[in-house]
Amino acid sequence: MGSHPWQSQTTYGPDIAAVVARHQREVVARGEFGYRHNAIRELRESLQWLPSDASPRTRASLERQLAKAEALPKPTATTIEQARDEGAESGTYSILDAYQLCDIPEPAACAPIDSEELEDVLGTATPSLDLLYERIGFFLDDLRRGSVAYVVCYSDGEPSDIVFFGMSFD
Repeated sequence: MGSHPWQSQTTYGPDIAAVVARHQREVVARGEFGYRHNAIRELRESLQWLPSDASPRTRASLERQLAKAEALPKPTATTIEQARDEGAESGTYSILDAYQLCDIPEPAACAPIDSEELEDVLGTATPSLDLLYERIGFFLDDLRRGSVAYVVCYSDGEPSDIVFFGMSFD
């Protein structure tokens, strides 16, 4: 099985370790982890961005895949540790795969995208959410399996959100 991209967003805070810990608790509480959650998110996005002139067969296929993903069992974990155990070697497809902070994205660790790379890809070191989401694929392409990265996004010149993204372990 191949590695799958995932992403999530939370409110900015100046203490990244505290933000990661808070966001991990939020993700578990909302059940926003695991293959099921990620498959549903990806299929909904595919349907949303499907061109209006796409064949009805293509739309129907995506809708069938979405129905199958929604029918999968929901995660039962109620703690970060349980969610990690449920994910086993595949990981959790979420921020829960970050066990520590580091300087560059690496498996099981979370790191910021440096300002030079933000400038190169986005044209600014202080991107808006919209700009980041338009080009997030450029960053995902460079991540290894199990790696987690983040970007602080800005609104009206002030930090407002943090977007975490990564690649599953499987």
